[in-house]
Amino acid sequence: QLLDGSIFKPMQTYTTEKPTQVLIGQPAVYPHELIKTLSAYFEKNPNINKAYLAQYFNPQMDDQPHLLIGIDGRGDWQQLLGDAGMIASEMIAKGEAIDFMRIDGGGFAKSVTAQTKPFYTKKSFLRQLFG
Repeated sequence: QLLDGSIFKPMQTYTTEKPTQVLIGQPAVYPHELIKTLSAYFEKNPNINKAYLAQYFNPQMDDQPHLLIGIDGRGDWQQLLGDAGMIASEMIAKGEAIDFMRIDGGGFAKSVTAQTKPFYTKKSFLRQLFG
């Protein structure tokens, strides 16, 4: 996987085919180090506008809730997922799962942005210049 570059691709993708009831909330134990490290990465990536953290549970897929990072941005989505996924995999405990999703303004993404506040927001051009 390292030689052909597939190590940086998501392990699996999931698309709902029908309306699905899920639970969204904040994690009981906030992953401060993960958020700090992802924020530092997003800060260096000009394509990222905002990022959201939620705890997500889909009983049709999993038996335990897990972290979900919603990303509002543009550019090479597969590259972004690969980079963020590598960062996250180093920061979560063995056996834990973390999902990433594109915030595109509709459907489930709308629920995530309505129920959570972004943990990362891109600084405006003037704030980048003057702090």
